[in-house]
Amino acid sequence: MNFPEGKFTHDESILPYVILKPMEEGETIQGVVEKLVFGGQGLIRHKGMVVFVADVVPGEEVIVRITQKKRSYLVATLEQVVTQVPFRIQPKCSYFGVCGGCQLQHIAYTKQLEFKQQMVQEALRLEHPIEIVPAQKQFAYRRKISLHAREGKTGYYARDNVSLVAIDHCPIFTEESLVPFQNSLDGTIMKRPDGSLHRIKEGCDKEGCFEEEVDGLKIYTSPRVFLQNYPEQSLLLYHDVLAIMKRLAPKAAVLDLYCGVGILSLLAARQGHNVVGIECNKQAVKCAKKSALTNGCRDVTFVAGMVEQQLLREVKKRAFDVWIVNPPRQGLSEQVIDHILACQPPFLIMISCMPPTLARDLKKLAMYEMVEIKAYDMFPQTTHVETMVVLHLTPPRESK
Repeated sequence: MNFPEGKFTHDESILPYVILKPMEEGETIQGVVEKLVFGGQGLIRHKGMVVFVADVVPGEEVIVRITQKKRSYLVATLEQVVTQVPFRIQPKCSYFGVCGGCQLQHIAYTKQLEFKQQMVQEALRLEHPIEIVPAQKQFAYRRKISLHAREGKTGYYARDNVSLVAIDHCPIFTEESLVPFQNSLDGTIMKRPDGSLHRIKEGCDKEGCFEEEVDGLKIYTSPRVFLQNYPEQSLLLYHDVLAIMKRLAPKAAVLDLYCGVGILSLLAARQGHNVVGIECNKQAVKCAKKSALTNGCRDVTFVAGMVEQQLLREVKKRAFDVWIVNPPRQGLSEQVIDHILACQPPFLIMISCMPPTLARDLKKLAMYEMVEIKAYDMFPQTTHVETMVVLHLTPPRESK
């Protein structure tokens, strides 16, 4: 007997054998959103398959249309919310759902925080809930945005990371209109402390730096370097790190890896620590050195170069009590992990914007004990979250 292609299941209440036809692209299904996963997609289970769909809220019953069929999962788009939950709200931005910048504007902020807590806990396989520091402002918090220009349009990339969405406002950046920048060349736009908009390209000095104020320090930065986009929230993280360092070693020798423009290095030096910051971006190091000179910080040294090579040169000169490690999204390289395991600094303070890579790196640093962890919501309305972990070197156990 020839049976049509599909999965077979036994159900005595109906027939001896029932044929389950595999899902196809274009078909619609109905199900309940179990939870959100990394990236903000909702997870639905249907006939043994996992379905991922954007713009949904946990607990909702929804109808979705299959758009992609993978070997182990399906991708769908939202067609209809059958049963709505109280946490669904109206997005503030008219571009939400098309623009690739935000993923969570349709979810109440308290629920956004729960999702980010859950994401960190699941990635790090923690048994108990962790503390997450909520954002003071859920909108108009970004200090800068990068606009892209193409075919007479200026805007953000769409969710496909290819198309361009022309915009005239961005609620997470500013309440003000971006119309004056619509027909201009692409570039980085910054919201100054007085609330005015400023094109960074045109505001740099001859060295490519422009000045910002951070916690009483004059900090130089550049459009060509990384800078935390939420100044008030990032300062809360810096203050927590400084408090931890003061508790661990009041006058510590600190190695700050991936130090960027040196904000945390300079704050630590002001607190009385002796700091060496390493950064591969030469423009960032140029800005950091200029900031150190301007603020009269003598107990800080900035080194330009790849962390993998430069940290060995520094640890050969002296021992460091605390290593601050704040890598890019891809996390630590195998070489840096090997250097940490070989040097065995007493304390590590790791800062990460990517829970999965943080979990991967912590697993390799099993000789360290996690003594503190906290998450920070620096990116409201998006799925991104910052995590700080304090690690203490566990003494080797004596063999019996």
